[in-house]
Amino acid sequence: MSPLLTVVLLLQGVSASPDTTTGRPCRVAVDSMGHYAEIPNADGTKTLHGGGGVLAHCDGTSTSISADSFAHYPALGRLDLIGRVVIRDTGIALDARFASYFLRNERLEAHNNVVAVNRRTGSVLRGPNLLYLRAAKGIRDWFRDIREIYLKVSMDQ
Repeated sequence: MSPLLTVVLLLQGVSASPDTTTGRPCRVAVDSMGHYAEIPNADGTKTLHGGGGVLAHCDGTSTSISADSFAHYPALGRLDLIGRVVIRDTGIALDARFASYFLRNERLEAHNNVVAVNRRTGSVLRGPNLLYLRAAKGIRDWFRDIREIYLKVSMDQ
């Protein structure tokens, strides 16, 4: 099996929450990269590394992802994007120098010169870090409760 196909299969095999009513999951599919390596770990798992420019997308969506390099740590459920990170979705455009996507708890952390643009409103957030916690059933139910409380208070006033 070619290294590229292996990465696609391994990254696609790790899916986010199947509940798409509070946001759609991202099953990362790697489209191209300059080079690839698998590093065996003592526990029998492998850490996957790609570099030389990595292009990927969320399977079944228009979301695109690019970075200079990536490292996927299956045992940790984490995907690191390193150098010139660019994520484009219908709702957001995100640029940073480094980002980590925590697959198991639907969390994205971006660091170093972060620029996030809401593509619907044009609002721009700039700063050193960004933490995105996706409302996800069974993972972050309290987030949905806070949103509902806020909406109710806003409507009552």
